Amino acid sequence: MTSRSTAWVLERCSSREDLKLVTKVGWRRDETGGILPAQRPGELREGVEANLRSLRVERLDLVNLRLVGPRDDTAIPLEEQLSALGEMRKEGKLGCATAQAETPERRITGIR
Repeated sequence: MTSRSTAWVLERCSSREDLKLVTKVGWRRDETGGILPAQRPGELREGVEANLRSLRVERLDLVNLRLVGPRDDTAIPLEEQLSALGEMRKEGKLGCATAQAETPERRITGIR
């Protein structure tokens, strides 16, 4: 499904060279519109693949990994998440990835 904002961009850009595509993964919306973590490697892959389909491209320039939710024993290790994105980078599906925390306690610096 293509969002209204994605459709707007696709209508206005005549060629892929006009764009640097930046998108985010690591979360999803529940039935009430709330934000839930989606940070398992398979969920990250699904997020990247969904963005590729909706944007009708083969590669995303930058993927922003949104680190959602509390940092506790149930959290997926950051290394595991970055490794999943690294695999997709090797496959040519993305250029680079950043990580962004939603709370000061989870602030992440660095780009992989």
